[in-house]
Amino acid sequence: GVVVAVVGPYQLGEVDLKVTGSPEALPYFEKGLLLLHSFEYEDARAAFQKAQETDEDFAMAYWGEAMTYNQPIWHRQQAEKGRSTMARLGKNLNQQLAKAGTGLEKDLVRSLHVLYGEGEKADR
Repeated sequence: GVVVAVVGPYQLGEVDLKVTGSPEALPYFEKGLLLLHSFEYEDARAAFQKAQETDEDFAMAYWGEAMTYNQPIWHRQQAEKGRSTMARLGKNLNQQLAKAGTGLEKDLVRSLHVLYGEGEKADR
């Protein structure tokens, strides 16, 4: 279903993305996703981390946190922090993919290995 997130007096938007995670962790993920798409990277990171605390195997919560370290609007990327976030989900791609519940989730996890791969971002 569609989820509408409100932070203080502001409605951030709507989320309609089916992900596999515990029902208790989903609201934190959804809030993080809306904040991420509003360029509120630090607040989004905190929401994704809360989702991880609630469900430590919730692959998309780690994906979300990793995405907060890529800030294209400011031409910034903290690749090592993105990599270390994914390493907390699993030691390698196969372990990370094992925790991703759908094909889309697996594709998004794989995308981080391109986004945070070796070399300069423009060359990847």
